[in-house]
Amino acid sequence: MTEFVGQTQVRETEVREQRIPVFVSGLPGRMATLVAGQLAQNEHFDLSRYAMTSARHRRTVQQYGERRVYLVDYCPFDLQSGTIAVDFTTSQSAPVNVIHYTSLDIPFVMGTTVTEEDRREIEKMVRKSQICAVIAPNMDMEVVSRQMEIDEMVESCPFFFWGATFQIAESHQASKVGVSGTARAFQEQLERHGAVMSEEIISIRDPERQRKLGVPDKFLEGHGYHFVTVCDANGKIIHHFETKVHGRSSYVETALMDVEFLDEQRRADVRGRVFSQADVLRNLGRVA
Repeated sequence: MTEFVGQTQVRETEVREQRIPVFVSGLPGRMATLVAGQLAQNEHFDLSRYAMTSARHRRTVQQYGERRVYLVDYCPFDLQSGTIAVDFTTSQSAPVNVIHYTSLDIPFVMGTTVTEEDRREIEKMVRKSQICAVIAPNMDMEVVSRQMEIDEMVESCPFFFWGATFQIAESHQASKVGVSGTARAFQEQLERHGAVMSEEIISIRDPERQRKLGVPDKFLEGHGYHFVTVCDANGKIIHHFETKVHGRSSYVETALMDVEFLDEQRRADVRGRVFSQADVLRNLGRVA
């Protein structure tokens, strides 16, 4: 009986060692909570017993399946070897968190939207470090595929967007403050390819207007719609697309995929690299 128990414990230890340890930053925020819940249920991951939170929630405990997670307002220095962080915090907290990740050699997935200036600083920190990171303000495959499509258009016709103007409208749940990171990403991408935004991004937060756009009632509190129209110098539409994301399940699935990708980079001893969501999808051959 003792031998059987010993063998069982050895097998359980081996299984746990094969799992990817993941540290979540941003609990009890909605996205971080969804990610933690999926990590706890997935046999490929080992959700850390600690998670980073704000000072307001420190010293509290969250339960995810059989895993009790203790919320702290700092990044523990004694996390399990091979740990990868998933960050869904705030634009103010994310750059500070990255200082900890890079100093403690913790690869990370950054789902938090930050300013362009902070993003450049974060990328600089990663490139000088011993880790890799996936920085993805949007993790939905439909959105990323659209971004890749724009780049491919420019590859085949380098001046396609040169001198064009564009408009962007986005709709998100009323609780979202400010312009969406995805809208900003589309703006930066088109400007990089020579187009000029004709007016400020339109942010729609009114439920009645959102219903008219086709947002189902059950997703009024969790959706992301984007409408992008590009016109030539004569005002003729040369490119138009829409992206419609309902709920947050696609973001969660992709965040876990990003963790697996970073674990592969870590095992291959790749260091100082910043990857986009498009990089991950190309690498895995899983473009939507």
